[in-house]
Amino acid sequence: MQWKTIKSGLGNTVFGLCNNGRKLLTLAYQTHSDRVYIESEDGEKRYFKCSKTGFLKNKVVLENEYGTRLGKLKKENGHAFIVIDEKKYALNFPDSKNVEIIAEDTQQPLTVCSLDLDNPAPRDKDSLIMVMCYYLLGHPQKMEEPRMAS
Repeated sequence: MQWKTIKSGLGNTVFGLCNNGRKLLTLAYQTHSDRVYIESEDGEKRYFKCSKTGFLKNKVVLENEYGTRLGKLKKENGHAFIVIDEKKYALNFPDSKNVEIIAEDTQQPLTVCSLDLDNPAPRDKDSLIMVMCYYLLGHPQKMEEPRMAS
């Protein structure tokens, strides 16, 4: 997987999450707020709030459009981890451009994502990781409607 910086026709910076050449998500920020706009490959459009919270502002919280907390990214003692649906995932940064997401009960990465960003702002990296983890690990997947047997 790879987050890439994309320039829109209006000159705004947006990001695309790609996997094997297929774009899964497009992410854009509202200019002066913590809102993140997402469009998935199936056309689902949503917005989230991604903001720093806590006494030392050491947590990044992802909330849906109704204010419900979906997950948080915490940094403690030099380690970063994400909590989604009460499940904890460690983040390992083998270098400045890659992040490995590792489930709490395993040692092998669930996924590795490249952060191929042009001049990222401090919020970009955390927001992109939060949204990716939510869509991969916590987002309810659409299920097919049950069909009656003929």
